[in-house]
Amino acid sequence: MYIKSKASFPVLLALSILFCQALYAQTDSVYLWPIAVPGETKPKSQPVITTLEDSTTRVTEMTNPFFAVFEPKKGVKNGKSVVVCPGGGYARLAVHKEGYRIAEWLNGLGYTAFVLQYRVPGKRDGALQDMQRTMKLVRYNAKKYGIDPNKIGAIGFSAGAHIVARAGIGDSLQTYPAQDAADAQSFKPNCMMIIYPGYLSDGPNHTLPAELKPN
Repeated sequence: MYIKSKASFPVLLALSILFCQALYAQTDSVYLWPIAVPGETKPKSQPVITTLEDSTTRVTEMTNPFFAVFEPKKGVKNGKSVVVCPGGGYARLAVHKEGYRIAEWLNGLGYTAFVLQYRVPGKRDGALQDMQRTMKLVRYNAKKYGIDPNKIGAIGFSAGAHIVARAGIGDSLQTYPAQDAADAQSFKPNCMMIIYPGYLSDGPNHTLPAELKPN
């Protein structure tokens, strides 16, 4: 059994932040595209949030991507950070199990975590743009977050792992028009963890797809 909701997203987001602050110390949510989302013709709308039997949540119809900031306690903060990309087959986002829980784990180790909610469904190139933009914004605001801009890693699961791989070892070109000063920063993670990745083989011989070949 599950419940789908398209209630007021600001209300759902506020409740999510209050819940997560108690557990994971979420401190902020940063929207990636304040004006227009690159390559999109439809207006931004509220996502569909599904609550499962185990009280975990999944998100789809994400048209206004953002990342949530999760800060470790001051006593353990190490100045390093990780961008977290949940999976979901490019159809949905497993934000609870592969997002918030990973942020909690990283916070316990002293890392600041940034959980990305990228465009879905069926937005592979849009999701890459969202990842590139997130890395640039995090790096640009490193001083604000109290992190080292040269020690920003990324971890992804399933489709999220594919996004991390594309950003980390794929083409070095930015895939969207520059928005502001943050886009002068690099979008390459300093290290990567690719967990049960999808979409990393091509053809009957399972060769590396062209989009993932370093150049």
